Amino acid sequence: MVTTNQVCIDSSNEGWFVSDYGERLYRIDYNTDTISYIALLPNRRRNTYCVNDCIVYKDYVYCISNQRKHICIYDKTENRFEFINLEHLNLPKQVKFRYLKSILYKDKIYVVYGGYNKIIELDAELKKLAAHYSIDIPYITNYTRDDALYHNKWYIMLAEKNTILEFDLEQKERKIINLDCIPERVYTISIVNGSLWLGGVSRNIYQVDINSHTIVEVLQIPEEYGMKYQSCSKICNGCKDICLNYLFSSSVVIDHEIWLIPAMFGDIVVLNTENKKIYSIGKLDVCDENGCLRAWKVGLRDNRYIEICTKEIYQNIVIDTIGKTLIDKTVVYDDESKKSYIVDLIRENKILEETHYIGCRDILGVLDMFDIQLQCLRGQEKGKLIYQTIKSM
Repeated sequence: MVTTNQVCIDSSNEGWFVSDYGERLYRIDYNTDTISYIALLPNRRRNTYCVNDCIVYKDYVYCISNQRKHICIYDKTENRFEFINLEHLNLPKQVKFRYLKSILYKDKIYVVYGGYNKIIELDAELKKLAAHYSIDIPYITNYTRDDALYHNKWYIMLAEKNTILEFDLEQKERKIINLDCIPERVYTISIVNGSLWLGGVSRNIYQVDINSHTIVEVLQIPEEYGMKYQSCSKICNGCKDICLNYLFSSSVVIDHEIWLIPAMFGDIVVLNTENKKIYSIGKLDVCDENGCLRAWKVGLRDNRYIEICTKEIYQNIVIDTIGKTLIDKTVVYDDESKKSYIVDLIRENKILEETHYIGCRDILGVLDMFDIQLQCLRGQEKGKLIYQTIKSM
């Protein structure tokens, strides 16, 4: 299962996520393969929300952020934002951290704030802070990587080499697990039948006993499955750095199989934990004419389809875990929501002229990217086009 969904897919087959540019809330309708802009997130700064999760509970979308003052909630029925105040926790101002992890368990949401050495418990029904728990982890581990849920225990892979935070969601007990038995750094974590399955950086996959924390077996991904930087035909900027750090960015468990998702390109590797066979259903090739698009956000739909968003939000890859097929899918951007985004930017920045750098840069970027009346740009000023777009709404 996917414990934390960067793309959180709800019961109505809609996926919710926050973009990395401009920090906007989006919705994907998987019935029509349409993506819609919903709103600009309030009180945002650079990288405040984008690297973290959305969690949907009933009619509310919890947008987990790096903010030390509040948690932002979007009400889908009222089309407005609410906040859970965290100011009384007196969290320090100077801490810099990213890549939080969060999980919905029963009617509670738990968030690991590594930089503050806290786990925060939210009452998802009442929309309030329920409790908070101290955790003792080194400062270097102020951000997290992959995570997994096993029964009532939540396991979070920390940035410190092979260090796991274990949190009992019932008893609220927490402890740090140091996997000194593994000689190399691991990135992904999955749990099947009482074993930890760890990998992500090399071709080795380690099976570790969940109680004794000792290695049971080491499996190797066959050499025939290409995952190296040299497999990129375009040799794009940024590929080498990412692929030298890790081969897989996340893992998804469905029944007894573990699906390892490449960080950028390469084979999608599947491990059958029953017979220990490793196979691939094809390559995740997200290169286009502009270069490589990193696999960005992952969601699980109908406990069957792994939905992968790339950095370009209108290009998705779908893995059918039953049919064992890989589908490239273009998501259509809803025209009306494009216009709404432009209006929201203008209202937020309080501008109606091109001299305002930030607002107009974003506005013109949307016009250019999504081809709104591009033919008009050749014959008239961009400012005039903006006014006409707003006036027509």
